[in-house]
Amino acid sequence: MEETKAAFLHSFFEQIESQVQFGDSKAALLIAGDAILLAIAGGLIRMVSGCHGDQFDVSCVEPSIALGFAAAGAALLVLSLVCALVAARPARLHVKPPAQFFLLSYIARRTPLEFIEGYKNASLDNLIEEALTDIHGKASFATRKFRWLKRAVDATLLSLGFMIATPLVAISSYLHW
Repeated sequence: MEETKAAFLHSFFEQIESQVQFGDSKAALLIAGDAILLAIAGGLIRMVSGCHGDQFDVSCVEPSIALGFAAAGAALLVLSLVCALVAARPARLHVKPPAQFFLLSYIARRTPLEFIEGYKNASLDNLIEEALTDIHGKASFATRKFRWLKRAVDATLLSLGFMIATPLVAISSYLHW
């Protein structure tokens, strides 16, 4: 029975760790995608700014609904980028790691001999308790990561709506419908 519990514990630990890695991958993709979309948003702002030729500064900008949409889209992308970067940040826990046997930053601060002795002296119940504590911590960390990612994705999706509306509004006002 203990062997089955240990296998389950290992499997559960791996599942939680894979969710953290999945969140990191999503954050990296979102950061890259937002950077590309920000370049496009900048082009839209320039297109609807009212500036002519190579001139593009505050003095030539003509306020318009299309410019407001483009600016709102860009602002939402910046918000999304901030949320994705917060999601990608490592856990603050590692700055001053608590004495948890399975926490890599804690292990790294031990000498190999201290770590080996700690393992030898730990009972199976203590190791299981430490593993469960680590699983809980990683699950909480993954939950926060995905909360920030949801905000980032929502802001990106909303920005896309504004970016799509920008040329439609610009064309509509140009044609005076």
